[in-house]
Amino acid sequence: MQSRLCSPFSPGAKSIFASSTISDDTTISFEAPWWAPSSFKKKAFETFCSSRIPVRVEFSSSGSLVVRNINKENTEQKGRFWKKTDILWKRKNVKSLVADTKTIDVTFQNGKKNVFEGPWWK
Repeated sequence: MQSRLCSPFSPGAKSIFASSTISDDTTISFEAPWWAPSSFKKKAFETFCSSRIPVRVEFSSSGSLVVRNINKENTEQKGRFWKKTDILWKRKNVKSLVADTKTIDVTFQNGKKNVFEGPWWK
């Protein structure tokens, strides 16, 4: 149950995105926990998810997919609650992704597919 609460994606539905449908030079992002309003994310994460890795998933129109570890010790940097620190993993040439509370299914431009378990699940 805690893994679902600490995910950047809401449970019960798959989030589907294609790089071709994102406006040019735009990045969409999802930050854990999915259910908390942005002004309460930091406190919600500290309260309910302190044993988990705080993450932000970013997917851009250029096909770049980045999963970042967000350092919960630092506050307020450029309007964010947590400072961007470590990139947990990054993939380029992503055509589309399907995400849920546990995994991110990635289809690359060359047609190859991979399924990655979200680091928030562990």
